[in-house]
This record gives sequence, structure tokens and C-alpha cells, in this order.
Amino acid sequence: MAGEDKVSACNPRRGSPVVEACLEKARYLPAHRRSFERAVAYVVTHHARSLTLDEVARDAMTSTRQLQRVLADHGTSFRRLVLHTRMAHALKLLQTDMR
Repeated sequence: MAGEDKVSACNPRRGSPVVEACLEKARYLPAHRRSFERAVAYVVTHHARSLTLDEVARDAMTSTRQLQRVLADHGTSFRRLVLHTRMAHALKLLQTDMR
């Protein structure tokens, strides 16, 4: 359950509808769930720096090709996941600054 702990540890940044929708979908694909959740958690935690598919796959303990398949099964891609995670974080910062 290390992947689940890692995802819940990132809870403050999980608010993106795309990330939440992907995590919801992961509940129905148990074979991919752990690697998907680990990949999402890694991207959420490290979104501020340059990320590569290789490093995220390594952290998720899978191959790059398998991670691409898992992400595709969840209706997203590596690029899209990183982009939406960064956009969600930027929106959160903007909303915080406006208060």
C-alpha cells in the first residue's frame, strides 16, 4: 500500500479534476492501480521541476512503455498528466494570492 500512502501524502495538491478523475478510474483497474497511483503521486510531488517519463516510471517501479499503457488506459498521457498537474497547482496559487 505504499503507493496509496504516497498519494494521500500529496492530498493538498490533488484537487485537479483531471488527476481526481484519473484516480477514480484507477479504482476500477486494480492491476494498474498501484503503478498509476505511484506515477500520479510522483508527478504531483515533483511537478515544479523538469520530469521525464523514465524517472516517473522508475519511481512507479515499471517500464516506460508499461507506464504509457497504464496512462492510456486511464485516458491520459504523461504529458497531459504533467501539464494538468502544473495547471492545477498554478490555479491554486492564483486563488491563494487573490484572497
